[in-house]
Amino acid sequence: MMQLFLKNLEDILLDEFKPAIDPYPGFRLQRNHDQEYKEEIQRIFAELGGTGHLPNTCSLNWNLELERGIVQLDEQLHFNKYRRITLRSSIYQEFKGFQLAKYQQYCRKFDKECLMAGSAGELWTHARAERLFGPGEEYGDLYGKGAPAWKVRAFEDFLQDITAYKEQLPLLRLSVYDELMINKQLVKIKDILTTPTPEWKVALINFVKRKLEI
Repeated sequence: MMQLFLKNLEDILLDEFKPAIDPYPGFRLQRNHDQEYKEEIQRIFAELGGTGHLPNTCSLNWNLELERGIVQLDEQLHFNKYRRITLRSSIYQEFKGFQLAKYQQYCRKFDKECLMAGSAGELWTHARAERLFGPGEEYGDLYGKGAPAWKVRAFEDFLQDITAYKEQLPLLRLSVYDELMINKQLVKIKDILTTPTPEWKVALINFVKRKLEI
């Protein structure tokens, strides 16, 4: 479903917005030269159970790079107890890319959906994840060492956010659980991106415009 969501999101937004001329920067530890940021990155890495070498650089794979900002789509695999750990970082007290309280709620409310979607194969663990966070538990067992791939995903989301915060990049995170009021009815982003109607497309475009202050 994620590929369908991303394709429809791109089709909708590129009808209205121009793509970025130059790519937005990825994470580089040396760029985050302020010791406060380095310490916060190290702290979150350790709290997630990091055992490997903290990467100096990271390809952040922004979903959609527009001329006026980045739009990042978060589906169910992004909402779980590990993402909730990263959301406790002090950077989120001033971060404008999404509503913190809402994302924290999603992590609590939809963790079972994350488990249903990501409890097998490389969605649960893979070699790179185990280099960073060590081996995990059996599929579906979130106790003990849990799911290394989930930890990587949560940590990379955090690196995206801290990069946007430090570099003052205009970043908007859209969750599939976000809702828009359309004709006095709440419509989830995931429904808009599954079967977008002309009316829903306009509503999503207007929402992104407001959030990116265009």
